[in-house]
Amino acid sequence: MKKIVSSFIVLILILTTLNLSGVLANPNDQLRDRQDRLTTLQRTLNSVNRLVRQLSTRERGLLAEINTLDNDIERREKDIAHLKSRLEYLEGENQKTEDEIKVINNQIEEITDNINKRLIYLDKINRGGALTLFLQGGHSLTDLSKYIFDFGFILSYDRELLQKNKDQQKELQARKSHLEKILEETATLKEDISLRKEELAKSVARKENLLQQVQSDKEDYSKQAKELQAQIAIETREIQDLLRRLEAERRGRAIGRSGESFIWPLRGRITSPFGVFRRFLGRHIGLDIAAPTGTPIHASRSGEVALAGWRAFYGLMVLVYHGNGVATRYAHLSRISVKVGELVDQGQVIGLVGSTGFSTGPHLHFEIIIDGVHVNPQKYLP
Repeated sequence: MKKIVSSFIVLILILTTLNLSGVLANPNDQLRDRQDRLTTLQRTLNSVNRLVRQLSTRERGLLAEINTLDNDIERREKDIAHLKSRLEYLEGENQKTEDEIKVINNQIEEITDNINKRLIYLDKINRGGALTLFLQGGHSLTDLSKYIFDFGFILSYDRELLQKNKDQQKELQARKSHLEKILEETATLKEDISLRKEELAKSVARKENLLQQVQSDKEDYSKQAKELQAQIAIETREIQDLLRRLEAERRGRAIGRSGESFIWPLRGRITSPFGVFRRFLGRHIGLDIAAPTGTPIHASRSGEVALAGWRAFYGLMVLVYHGNGVATRYAHLSRISVKVGELVDQGQVIGLVGSTGFSTGPHLHFEIIIDGVHVNPQKYLP
């Protein structure tokens, strides 16, 4: 679409820069040709401006989407940082548990070793005869009984301590298994969030690439719109020059009656005065008078019909030349009642009120043009 519009604009710019004065010797023909080309330019400008507005809307949408994705990425980064801290804490707790298990295992080994030593010793004294050993050593039977009791008590204490340590070992192993499970789940969650963050980053990259393309297209179309506006200004000036040429050729010909003042083309409520600024349309160069469709429109002064037909924005319109560089335009008509070259009298019906062209309702758009400059009609109307 962009290439088609660009090519079309280039073609228009080439055509509108050609000097056709030698081909179109008749000033009226030149004027109509210029008006036709101005219509084409205005229509193209309207299309380009519409594209610029659409691209601006798309640009705002993409910026909002990128902002949302950036916020989502920021939340993901915070989640990852939180999970990283949690993993470090869990790894620390797991290491502490492993260290405690090692201590308990060492204690179990030490207790087991002591029990084994005592059992070996008991076995030795049983083989050698506990009584004989004690008697030879000068111990009494009371000492022997006490020894046997103490030995049994020590073995019983070791067994209880060993069992307690083994229970503690089981508890620590269960705790370690639980911690390892949480570690695994947390690491998996961190990995999932990291993957989501990468996907979001890729989405942002795609959106930013699209945004750059949209902004580039918008810049190109905005530049083309300025070129079209400049060309429209040139065409407008050339139309004004043609009007002045028409005036020079018609000198001595009584198109407008000397001293004749303007009259209202119709009576109605003024809905848009001269000079107000309207969005997308710029400064209003005429006077809008509301009236029902079909209301007769009268020539404000006597003169010759210079243009009659369809023009961009104006819809059906009539341009009447009154001599001495003065012209009036009547736009948005539903029907035209005169022809180009026809002489009209002041007050003669030249068409009917309508809403053609760029219009939001039935009304007459009325202009007074003096030496190519649009003036406020209310200053010249009674």
